[in-house]
Amino acid sequence: MQPTLFEGTHQPFTWPDDPRLVRKNHLGALVQWAVSQKELVIDYETNGLHPYRGAKPFSVGFFAPDKGAKIVDFRLTPDGEAAVRDIFKTRDEGITIVFNSSFETKHTRATFGCELGGQLFDGMAAAFALNENRLPYGKFGALS
Repeated sequence: MQPTLFEGTHQPFTWPDDPRLVRKNHLGALVQWAVSQKELVIDYETNGLHPYRGAKPFSVGFFAPDKGAKIVDFRLTPDGEAAVRDIFKTRDEGITIVFNSSFETKHTRATFGCELGGQLFDGMAAAFALNENRLPYGKFGALS
């Protein structure tokens, strides 16, 4: 049985039939879902590292503990950019978790013209604070 849009799922991503992939007719529900989460992990997949030189996210992944993951792929759902902007602009409560906030906030400003909403928690900064001598910060297993 296929999970519904907002049930948790741990299946591998299978383009484009993955139930975590948000379609145009579910964008409004995604905004309500994401804004209401106490903890929300956000991750960009981009076509480059330099947002002010034209690099842009082509998809945004959202994950809420015990609530599952949602993926907005702008190649499949171009209207998704407006929905993601709405999430960032209206999410003023809860914890927004990223890994490398410098990267994520630059892309958010350049692509969506706004800030990440909620209280920001950076897993990379936390890893550095726990052990500044352990490199690279992207390979922290369970912590990341």
